[in-house]
Amino acid sequence: MEYIAHRGASAYAPENTLDAFELALSMGMSSLELDVQLSADGELVVHHDLDLKRTAGADVKIADCGYAGLLRYDVAAHFPGAKKPQRIPTLAQVLELVGGRGFVNVEIKNDCGIYTGIEHKLLEVLRTCGNGWPRRAAVSSFYHPSLETVRRLDPEMKIGVLASSSVSIGDAVALAVRLRAESVNINARRFTPEAARAAHSRGLKMLLYTVNDRRRARELESMGADGIFTNTPDICQDGWDKTGGTDD
Repeated sequence: MEYIAHRGASAYAPENTLDAFELALSMGMSSLELDVQLSADGELVVHHDLDLKRTAGADVKIADCGYAGLLRYDVAAHFPGAKKPQRIPTLAQVLELVGGRGFVNVEIKNDCGIYTGIEHKLLEVLRTCGNGWPRRAAVSSFYHPSLETVRRLDPEMKIGVLASSSVSIGDAVALAVRLRAESVNINARRFTPEAARAAHSRGLKMLLYTVNDRRRARELESMGADGIFTNTPDICQDGWDKTGGTDD
């Protein structure tokens, strides 16, 4: 089963920061997940929430702030025990950090289509950063029109259809087939062997978020899951002795 570092090693370092991605790579992870948005001046930046309230304690929307302005804020402010301030990285910076060491799953955060042109910008950055990134990345989104746009712009890009609880497994599978996607990505709480069979019967993988417990990961694998997104990348390492963990 594939293990994907969710926002980097985000249980141990501030999420979606260069430190979190470097830590995940140092743990032996070869697949990373991250979120992208557009700053007001068109920079493709790596951050999950549409604003900085949770991560930096600042009432600032990414869409309303230029990248130079975003760099004023410490997005590690929310993280207990953070050793130093962290700044929002650009996607290009993350890709440079990863280099040839891994595969990246890029989630487009584009609620209600607020970021016009983000799909074109994403593909442009992947193409211009070298290291064969267009074929070493997958694009996912809950906003399915973005996935439609990605497929129209790039017939070969790997796509993962993110399906919220409002989208049935059957509809997600049907969309994934139409988009020639690689996977359907759902909350682990929704996962059943029947869901796995529905995906597998159409040649799709089933990836689950977010699983931070080793025993649960193994259970899901036995039920047919092909991969999990995890905040605790060390759950796939031999000798890992954690017995707790959460799925959230």
